Amino acid sequence: MNKKIKDRALSPLQNFCYKLLQWRGTTEDAVKAYQFVVGSNTIGCKESKPQLEPQQIRDGIYLIDQSGFVIPYDPDNEPGRSSIEPYTIIGVGVKWGEHAIVVALKDEMDGAEIALTTKDTEEDSPAYYIKNVRDAVADWNHEANTEHLRKVLNPQIKLKDGWYIPAMGEMLFIFLNLKAINAALRYVGGQEIQKYWYWTSTQRSSTYAWYLYLDNGNMGTYTKTSYTHHVRAVSAFNF
Repeated sequence: MNKKIKDRALSPLQNFCYKLLQWRGTTEDAVKAYQFVVGSNTIGCKESKPQLEPQQIRDGIYLIDQSGFVIPYDPDNEPGRSSIEPYTIIGVGVKWGEHAIVVALKDEMDGAEIALTTKDTEEDSPAYYIKNVRDAVADWNHEANTEHLRKVLNPQIKLKDGWYIPAMGEMLFIFLNLKAINAALRYVGGQEIQKYWYWTSTQRSSTYAWYLYLDNGNMGTYTKTSYTHHVRAVSAFNF
């Protein structure tokens, strides 16, 4: 075995995978051989990442990668570059008590301000409309809100599957953790959340939607079709 490989103190599984690679000659063939031997469709020959078990997910900031790995992030003790591949990170997770969301790496439209919808939503949908501040700040229903907006949503807002416009409660959650979220976004090369106006999916009426100003926490409502604000998508953080 190559001395450089020996010096890495490979685990038994990694040694097995290394021998498969020597025997088969290509990575693809080695993976197929591994899957045949263990009877699995998963690839187990990669170095393990610091994935946390569900019961270990404490309040804090996390880096979420495309494979579902959850990597704790502490701005005062950033994870080593060898433990993550920044280009695989899909968002920044935030957990606090019973609430948890994943924040997208960048704003829609690369950070440009945009209208929320192309026209008003249905007049006969009172269940989706929240008129007072107390109820608006308690709204975490990003999925139902966004689905209600979907038919008239500004086509410049190109939400991927599983991503939604945050409700007001979630946008306030982002505001409370803004400093740490932005530190994590910088670390993985994302776009920091700006200290400007952001749309929420919480609607006041068929014409108006709630916004949050992320410089001082001011909130209010504007017309969905004419006023322009930023949009940052969120997804569920399943922990």
